[in-house]
Amino acid sequence: MSCSNAELEAFEAGLSAASLGRITKERRQSGTAYLIEGQNSWLAVIVAQDAKRKEILNTWVEISVVKEP
Repeated sequence: MSCSNAELEAFEAGLSAASLGRITKERRQSGTAYLIEGQNSWLAVIVAQDAKRKEILNTWVEISVVKEP
């Protein structure tokens, strides 16, 4: 599976447009991590890429919610 820069930009634009909260992006050679922080929840998305071929190797998503007592 390959992912172009335009597709990654579209993904990031979709995250911003969804108004899910504050979005933090960290890019490294092995891939990109996104942290979306809401009022009482957060979503972490990790996209691991092959740096030479720009192909997606793996995607990992974790959703967490804090419930009020």
